[in-house]
Amino acid sequence: MSEDVDFADYTPAHGGEHGGGMSVRPATRADAAAVAALFCERHGGAVADTAQRIADHFTLIAEGLPDYVCVAEIDGAVVGYAKCGHRAMGALRAENLPDGFYLAGVYTTPRHRRRGVGHRLTLDRLHWIEPRADAAFYSTDTVNEASIALHQEMGFLEVRRDVLPPGGAPRETDQHVLFRKTFR
Repeated sequence: MSEDVDFADYTPAHGGEHGGGMSVRPATRADAAAVAALFCERHGGAVADTAQRIADHFTLIAEGLPDYVCVAEIDGAVVGYAKCGHRAMGALRAENLPDGFYLAGVYTTPRHRRRGVGHRLTLDRLHWIEPRADAAFYSTDTVNEASIALHQEMGFLEVRRDVLPPGGAPRETDQHVLFRKTFR
């Protein structure tokens, strides 16, 4: 069963770019609390418990798990994060999704949405994937217009709409769609 997720409001007019004060870098265990706070702001849950799970995930990444998490900072504060990694979709009980490197989840503080943070986080993840694979994948609900527009702007093309994401069926009112960006 899929959880109800409210996507960020979207209007095609871009909110503007942040100045040169934003940086994007790989996340570390020291970022676990800030990343957990962003996650829990959107999904709920206890920040301390979530921070521990995230810190444990960062340890697995340091030990060789083929995942990547990056954070965006402005004036030393984490204002967004994003993740990606290799997924064996068959093992995750997904349908019509190939194994490969997938972009997953971009989270930005409400104050910093539509300001280029998601764009920079996505570019960073694509730079991480490109030397590891011929293509990157991404899937979302068709109602997530902001995310679809961002990824299409970066060269992702729609592959199919009859996909079942890991974790369950899409909500009855929308479809899940798969996109692919080919590097070479």
